[in-house]
Amino acid sequence: MNYVIINGSYRKKGNTFSLVDSLIKGIKQSDPKAKLEIINLIDQKVEFCKGCTACFKVDGKDLGTCVQKDGFDKILRSMLECDRLVFATPIYEANITARLKRFCERSMPLFYSTKTFPKPRNKKVKGKKGLVVMSSGAGFPFNIIFGLTKQPAKILSFFLKSSTCSSVKKLPAGGFANKKAKEKFINKAFKLGLEFGHPRHPL
Repeated sequence: MNYVIINGSYRKKGNTFSLVDSLIKGIKQSDPKAKLEIINLIDQKVEFCKGCTACFKVDGKDLGTCVQKDGFDKILRSMLECDRLVFATPIYEANITARLKRFCERSMPLFYSTKTFPKPRNKKVKGKKGLVVMSSGAGFPFNIIFGLTKQPAKILSFFLKSSTCSSVKKLPAGGFANKKAKEKFINKAFKLGLEFGHPRHPL
């Protein structure tokens, strides 16, 4: 199966990367022939959305056309064509990172305009799974009780479903300053990788 992992973290040795690494280990163990495309946004040159709405035009295509020719459409194409799609981010100011926010804004070619609200161009694909991985400095369950992961999970789930995922799982990990808590969530990410890599597992 084909996997696309989009990581919005700024630190390659940070908590989010640790979770993603553990997730990948689980995927590879469950699916040895997995084709992984890992997109670390810190290494990508993603231009800002111009807000011109050109990509919203209803033209019958599965992707709208962005006026910026920087190759971003290739990432969107990968998101649509993969079997598994992951968004990963640390939680900053109770939201996703600015880099991932920029990425989401550039993902608007996935939608077309209506009189009320932008609608996804593509239908959900049965069996295609999405996953949101979030790391928070606040300890679990306070990161959930105080709603620190609520908005990020909502935003990223919306983009996963708009990228044809029929189901979305969430991993809100917190309290990484505590060694036991960190080990717990690293292990959870690995187990999710095992489930994520199994074609018939009801993730």
